[in-house]
Amino acid sequence: MKNTFKNIGVFLGMLLLLAACTVEEHPKFIGADVLFDNTDNSQTALYGVYNGYAGYHYYGSTFMHVTNYASGMINGPRQQDLDGSIALNPQATNNDINKTWVDMYKMIGRANDFITNMRAADMENVVEQNDQLGQALFLRAFTYFNLVRIWGEVPLVLETATSTSLNFPKSSKEEIVAQIVIDLEEAASLMKGDETANVQMSGRPVKFAANMVLAHVYMYMAGNKTAGETEYWQKAYDEAMKAYGRYSLVNDFRDLWHPQTCNYTSEAVFELQGNIENTFRLIQTHIPNKTIAANTWGRFRANLEVYTEHAEAYNGLDPRYAATYITEWTDRNGKPKVGYSTSKTNVNRASNLLAFPWTYKYWAKGDETTAGTYNTDRNMVVYRYAHLLIMLAEIENELNGPANAYAYINELMGRARNSSDTPGPDPADWAGMTQDQFREAIMLEYQFELFTEGHDFFYNRRRGIEFFGANVIDKHNNFPHYDFTKKYDKLFPTPGTTEANRVMLLPIPSDELIGNPNVNEQNPGYL
Repeated sequence: MKNTFKNIGVFLGMLLLLAACTVEEHPKFIGADVLFDNTDNSQTALYGVYNGYAGYHYYGSTFMHVTNYASGMINGPRQQDLDGSIALNPQATNNDINKTWVDMYKMIGRANDFITNMRAADMENVVEQNDQLGQALFLRAFTYFNLVRIWGEVPLVLETATSTSLNFPKSSKEEIVAQIVIDLEEAASLMKGDETANVQMSGRPVKFAANMVLAHVYMYMAGNKTAGETEYWQKAYDEAMKAYGRYSLVNDFRDLWHPQTCNYTSEAVFELQGNIENTFRLIQTHIPNKTIAANTWGRFRANLEVYTEHAEAYNGLDPRYAATYITEWTDRNGKPKVGYSTSKTNVNRASNLLAFPWTYKYWAKGDETTAGTYNTDRNMVVYRYAHLLIMLAEIENELNGPANAYAYINELMGRARNSSDTPGPDPADWAGMTQDQFREAIMLEYQFELFTEGHDFFYNRRRGIEFFGANVIDKHNNFPHYDFTKKYDKLFPTPGTTEANRVMLLPIPSDELIGNPNVNEQNPGYL
């Protein structure tokens, strides 16, 4: 995948003209009959689907802006974001929301083209053909999983768009989720899965990634219901166990965030290829400007209650804390910067730059600090094994209580407490909890382990509006160090009000409402 990204732009133009090209017209681009004649050529087409996933307005950058800001856990420097998504008050005209929607559907369009052509192809290498088809189904399913969790009812497009079928109506959430399950089940049956492998094969996800995402979908379907109320917890367990043991944790949490050790680790379940020419905006968005030689945007910093909650967890000794946040650094001119910290007696929040803790996972490290550019070879990790362990702990607790759930979470605790130059006793293994206590603790563990990895928006909402109100809105609004008269401190809508009830979904983009006559109804609570 790495060496083909430079040529993706040429290939994508080719795909757009496939339908219009005929032999008689002497096309300048490769026809579908050649492109899907063998698995070497179709692999090039599959790279185009991955490139859509990693595009600038999807996982490349904009999607992360949309979900980070609307998570209720992230602050930023731009006033339009502070007044909009960061304040849980997003607008349908928001440029990032509109562009993310468009690029997610572009990616789905590429996947649909690929799936249609691969189903019709007659290739000699059937195993490789099936694997590539499975990957495309996996990518389409996960994008719809993102869409339905962000916007609820959206158009469900499963065919190649034509001039007579451009505008699709909304489908119900039930229809969309049912199709996601169908795609992931087929993907798991088609994708390769070396029984001894614990890493992605040549940069591609194996079938166990489909099992993990399917488990995640069933957890979404379970919502805040107990195992006695819904069968989805058992379905989630069955799928998660198919991936359990196929991967392994890296020994040191810090290695996940260092450019020399972060790509294609034993922990990687699904990650997207990045390189200098086609970089993810990880460094650019997570580092304040004038910190490294290249100018950066400094878009993402942690809300105070999020930072403080982790600081106080596990007796204040969780080594992941120092690997996740940074409050003191030296800029490129050698000037020290000291920002917000819970250790301060007097909290100085006079400057937007220093008023919030910064996130350290994607901070420039090693050669990145002197490279003179914010471009990086780091991959974007979408799912990793630690995430699966937290999921399994939550699922097992819902099904049977904490007795057998401890094993999954304590594997993670062991890695956490040893991710230090001087390992100590914390985080200690979990023990002695009731089912309710375990449930409360495990939801925080998603935050402590996975913060800023693209899942915060979803975990804050998966258990419903009451959970979101109590664990995000109330914690934020009642945190003592905010001054809500400041431009960069934003009060969230009060739980139970009309304004708060809409925060579970984002508004349908205005461009879609204007351009698609079959999508003419905005999500509840939005204009």
